[in-house]
Amino acid sequence: LFFLMIRRPPRSTLFPYTTLFRSPAEVLVKWDKDKKWEEIKETKVQYVEPKGSIDHVAGVRYFMSENGGSKQPWYGELLAMCINFLFAGIVPFLMILCVIGWYSVRARIIFALSFLTLLIPVKVYDRDVLQWKMWDSLFDYFSYSIIFDHKLDTKQHYLYAEYPHGVTPIGCIVSGFAFPHFSPYVPCYSLTTGSALMIPLYSAILKWIGCVTATNANLRKTLTQGSCAVVVDGIAGMYINEPKKEMVKFSGRKGFIRAAVETGTAIVPVYQFGNSRLLTLVPKCLEKTARKWQCAMGIIMGRFGLPIPFKNQLMSVCGAPVEVKKMARDEEGFDAYVDEVQQKVADEVQRIYYKYRCVYGWNDRPRRS
Repeated sequence: LFFLMIRRPPRSTLFPYTTLFRSPAEVLVKWDKDKKWEEIKETKVQYVEPKGSIDHVAGVRYFMSENGGSKQPWYGELLAMCINFLFAGIVPFLMILCVIGWYSVRARIIFALSFLTLLIPVKVYDRDVLQWKMWDSLFDYFSYSIIFDHKLDTKQHYLYAEYPHGVTPIGCIVSGFAFPHFSPYVPCYSLTTGSALMIPLYSAILKWIGCVTATNANLRKTLTQGSCAVVVDGIAGMYINEPKKEMVKFSGRKGFIRAAVETGTAIVPVYQFGNSRLLTLVPKCLEKTARKWQCAMGIIMGRFGLPIPFKNQLMSVCGAPVEVKKMARDEEGFDAYVDEVQQKVADEVQRIYYKYRCVYGWNDRPRRS
């Protein structure tokens, strides 16, 4: 059994999960359930060279490896499982090690030494590290692919709004290793909680793919230096585990849109197909308490009943940019414009979901909010 409980850092440092994502006055997103969205059955497929860069073409499904699924050798699969354990299982492992430490000196030493790794200097968004061959095992494990529905300007800065979070945003992490192939000029940073950057080994991986502590200042700084990705639905998305329908959290998550409007940055909705089916967090009845206390609670279960993701396909789809006009927060009509942009983002997420769900293999899996 594995129990995960990550307490949030002080409110002043937790920008996306308070100011960025949540809004005290919630305006519900409107869904047209009767609308017939465009759907396609297949796309053109292209494989990416391991160290090459791609001038992407809209609508092409780019696979990061030709050795995905059953073609992956056993040693590559084992390596991928170890890396994935860092994503989902390192915190429960450290907690168990801490308990054992009451009775074992060796366990206390291992626990203490693990935190010493945090003293090793790590470069944020290290393009050289992202090209290490070991990350290819993740592409193979998840048969990872990415589609750009529209041609994106490789020199423009974007705010990527990614859905869904899942138990852990593994799809977003894996796409972080792939993205440099498609954005050779502009780095793409990500926001995460300060507590995540204090987890041994896991924090190093997060920093390599460009993760920084989620603060208002860091968001604006990253958007001046490059693009920035945020995973919007947070704790609410961790408990969503529906076997027959896909669900994401929209309403009340407008802070990142405010940031985009204040900086005049276009928002690119991204849907991570398969991310919601990699792990489960039980029991679901803890969701209300977890959201109240702003921490994740429960037992993480995946492959073999362990906190290791199932070997399912992951497919990222980047939608059309939602262009925004730059406005100051105190300008008249700011809040109404934020609501308008939120609706556009929601519509685009729904559009790309229904357009590409059959390509992924979810012919009869509807999306709900």
